[in-house]
Amino acid sequence: MNTDFTDIKFIDSKNYHIFSVDTYQKKSPGGKTSKFVKLNAPDWVGAIIYDRSKNKYLCVKEYRHGVDKTVYQFPCGTVEEGENLIDALYRELHEELGISIDYLLDGKHTIKNLYAGCPNPAFMNNKMYFYFIDLPEFVKTEQELDENEFVEPVWLTEDEVNNFLKEPDSAITQQFAWKCL
Repeated sequence: MNTDFTDIKFIDSKNYHIFSVDTYQKKSPGGKTSKFVKLNAPDWVGAIIYDRSKNKYLCVKEYRHGVDKTVYQFPCGTVEEGENLIDALYRELHEELGISIDYLLDGKHTIKNLYAGCPNPAFMNNKMYFYFIDLPEFVKTEQELDENEFVEPVWLTEDEVNNFLKEPDSAITQQFAWKCL
């Protein structure tokens, strides 16, 4: 059975700074013509950071516009064009948490790939890459946050992480990463 849709025409594209939306007209295998949208967004990277000596996880507390409230999350961010995944991850950890890039590059920690996947292939084209990092005491520098980014690094116990991941406003990609440990 053929399940592929056929492109009829590209209608338009609208840019919304952090993503763009393309609208297409397509024909279904059954012959019906309909409009569809595709959200084009950069890939994301994130990490579950664990300090064995503290038996705690380094998370962030941040206001999220989509749910209109402050939530706890694992640190994550976007991959910039032309950037490899690990460089993007280290840049985000430096920006959000103030972890020294030199420390991250010196190899005194272990990093494990947890998963890669599309957050919602129904209409999104980006991927989410999540890692686990066993990070012993590290050199902290100043955060380098974006203009509208206000992030508070926090150390949480396993129980506290489990609690924030049960919240209905917790990102499903982060819940999945936690289950992959």
